[in-house]
Amino acid sequence: DGNPKVGWEVWDGSAWSRLATGEIAEGTKPGTAYTLTTGGEVRLTLPSTLAPVAVNGVEKHWLRMRLVGGHFGQPASYKEVKDNTGKITGYIAEKVTAYAPPVIQAIAFADITAGAAEIPVSNCLSNNGEVYVDHTVAAATGAGAAFPPFTPTAETARALYLGFDQPFEPRPMTLYLQVEAPEPHEVAAEHLAELDPGSSVRVTWEHASPSGWKPLGALDGTQSFARRELLQFIGPKDFARRPRFGQEL
Repeated sequence: DGNPKVGWEVWDGSAWSRLATGEIAEGTKPGTAYTLTTGGEVRLTLPSTLAPVAVNGVEKHWLRMRLVGGHFGQPASYKEVKDNTGKITGYIAEKVTAYAPPVIQAIAFADITAGAAEIPVSNCLSNNGEVYVDHTVAAATGAGAAFPPFTPTAETARALYLGFDQPFEPRPMTLYLQVEAPEPHEVAAEHLAELDPGSSVRVTWEHASPSGWKPLGALDGTQSFARRELLQFIGPKDFARRPRFGQEL
């Protein structure tokens, strides 16, 4: 246990000001949530003055968490093993530890000021199937029937749709797919340990035809969206338009 100590700070207009913290974390060791070693609820008392400040070229009102003591892991240390001649023949691990920096999977904020006035809703839009519906009046006044923010789509299988306004010619085609790198929490050790190697992602490419969706013989250099690479295929002769998400492409 590196006994890390984290300082929660905001910019008060002239310097970074340390905040007073109080914690509510059911079922966790007291004092661990605000050191980012477990999940929990942290209560922060903000100063009377707050000011924006530029961080990495972006000027906002920032809240920062800074390691001010202890550590989140140290490198392993090894002891040399020598033979009778003094020649090094190997190493023995004296201390085996691992770096375990915190990973924030989700964060939410709420104002718990006693007697704080409610702020009316300024805009409320729902988006289902690329169709926007304005619910601002119902959300702001409570008038009218309740509305579901999310509704199921007609698609039962998870899929990525790529729409084109022109058909492909029946010749070799190449698309570059700029796949973004995974988020840090997606490749954290505890997440990777839960993965089943036998359930790796497999992507099937298809194209729209007059008779429905047909397999597209594609050479997928991304290896099922695992990296940035090329997708190569022969333009299908029976490529057809198909309505999706309010458009026909």
